[in-house]
Amino acid sequence: MLKIFRSSILFLLLPLLLSSACTKRLPVNFSAPNIGVSSTKLDAELKSLTVTIARPDEATGELDPGIGVHTGLWKTALEEAFNRMAIFKDDSPKKVSLAVKILKFQVSEFPVIHTTARYEIIDRSDGSIIFTTDISASGEGRFKFDIFADDPVGSQSVDGINRSVQNNIIQFLQVLETVEIDKPMFPSS
Repeated sequence: MLKIFRSSILFLLLPLLLSSACTKRLPVNFSAPNIGVSSTKLDAELKSLTVTIARPDEATGELDPGIGVHTGLWKTALEEAFNRMAIFKDDSPKKVSLAVKILKFQVSEFPVIHTTARYEIIDRSDGSIIFTTDISASGEGRFKFDIFADDPVGSQSVDGINRSVQNNIIQFLQVLETVEIDKPMFPSS
């Protein structure tokens, strides 16, 4: 009787163990969720978007060396958000650039990841800084214990990175809707 019970337990647990062995690491994905069309329309066409890393003298905190490989993903996530929001007018005579500078990308307080980025909207006709703001955000990776996962800690770290950058972008998008495009914060001389 005990032998039958043990074999039936093994039979029931085997599919569970095999399914958890297929667990994969989360991909890096900075796309901000739940972005809808904005009721605000900025009378400017966004002509260029750059995402760069601060120099050591500009940084406001730790800059993890691995952030360099993610600047393109940050840029793509912003472009996707702008497309979904439809906040810029493509036929506007005013042309602007958005420069994003990553000032802090701190992963040392694992599982909480901290990011700070400076967002500057620049008038392409005269170089005026229309708007600038530093956005700080954090994200915590959800812990999922799986003894068969390739790297359960790495998955938690990637989840925290994704959430931190997504939260940073979402906060910027909320502030962007308040920008007065015709009143530069720092007019050119």
